Amino acid sequence: MLRKLIKHEFIASYRRYVPFYIALLGLAVLNPLTSLTDDAFYINAILLSGAVIIVSVMSLFTIYNMIISLGRRVYGKPGYLLFTLPVKTIDIMLSKILVNLFWIICTVIISIITFAVTFYFFDGSFLTVFRMITLMFIENPMDGLILILALFIYALYSIAILMFLFSFLNLIYKGERKILMGLLIYFGMSIVIDSVYQIFANYQDVSIDLLNSTTYIDWSFIGIYTLISSILYISTYYMMDRSLELQ
Repeated sequence: MLRKLIKHEFIASYRRYVPFYIALLGLAVLNPLTSLTDDAFYINAILLSGAVIIVSVMSLFTIYNMIISLGRRVYGKPGYLLFTLPVKTIDIMLSKILVNLFWIICTVIISIITFAVTFYFFDGSFLTVFRMITLMFIENPMDGLILILALFIYALYSIAILMFLFSFLNLIYKGERKILMGLLIYFGMSIVIDSVYQIFANYQDVSIDLLNSTTYIDWSFIGIYTLISSILYISTYYMMDRSLELQ
């Protein structure tokens, strides 16, 4: 059943993402072609501006799609059909987490590819930056892996806080100003969570010397946000499984 839920979630969401991905990859393809013209610098500058605009819009659109997926499609009218199926709450949560995580990763990868190609043809200095990043992964592979892990954990946290927010909002508030109430709760939770992280990061030295490396990697971010995400997911599961009310 989990596989069917994931398939259904992909079908419901891919039409929103694919056009933006095609537009970004199209810009990446156009950049090498502009190098053949006399006005390559100006054309690349225009393409770079277009890439920045599209990536910015796509980032906001990704958040919007996550809100639709985790909010309206669970607690709105589509939720009636979703929860009449013989599926477990954990399967519903996993399908939402996996599909939204997939789109976040795709958005990041395609954005990086577009910017890499665009900056390469607009300003050759990007190659130097790329070499520096590659050198970091070669000389200190653990640093690179920890960076990727930290970004992965933060993506899971972003999904977790939205899932918790909609479940909690559905539980405590039945009024008409749900958007305003949701924003207030979101900013309040973000301030509290950031404060908790700052307290632990400042007063608890959790830097570890890995494999006698000359660099120290701060594990506080990964540890704290993993713990917070786990608490949010468990709380969301409890609210969805025990106290669900569809609007």
